[in-house]
Amino acid sequence: MKYKNTEKEIIKALVKYEGKAGTIADALTQSNVLERHGVVIVPNGYEFFAFFDKRIYHDWDNIGYLAELLSVIDSLLTSRDILLISQKGSCHVIGKKQAEYIKLNIILVDGKDYIVTEGIDGPNYFNSNKQQAYWPNTFPDNHFKFPVSKLAYSYSISQELKELVKHNFKSEEEIRFSKQQFVAWFAIGVSLLLGILGVIF
Repeated sequence: MKYKNTEKEIIKALVKYEGKAGTIADALTQSNVLERHGVVIVPNGYEFFAFFDKRIYHDWDNIGYLAELLSVIDSLLTSRDILLISQKGSCHVIGKKQAEYIKLNIILVDGKDYIVTEGIDGPNYFNSNKQQAYWPNTFPDNHFKFPVSKLAYSYSISQELKELVKHNFKSEEEIRFSKQQFVAWFAIGVSLLLGILGVIF
């Protein structure tokens, strides 16, 4: 199966942090995958808030990367390349390493920004200057094929997927073909060299 670059990035993160991160959410946060793409996810009961960095996204309705992320995880589960093990409890912010509730409806992020989850200002993501820094979006948890609540599960990766990542997403046939191609080109090079030396001497 061919993977796009964004899909490869997600898969590499999940493989790298398997066993080091408690959950899928932890792996996505620790690897900075979401942060690089300017996405923050906040599960909230039976719904979740997705925030998109205004420096990267130009309107509130740009959910392409989030849809792709959840779709990749869902397809890996369907193919049994990832197995969910057990729920490790709820996660309150996915995509930011430093985040803590300072009030019932306010989360301090990176020690300076803050997310408001409820009330007249929420859901919203503000910077330290009280300006909106991220576009907010609210979805029911089952909006996508893969529910966001499942990101709070621990997981294991199949050996086949680990091998695929180890070989930079090349299949066994592609690896075998590359080796055969190298041997063929090497043999041609040696033949040419011997031919040239034969003409000279």
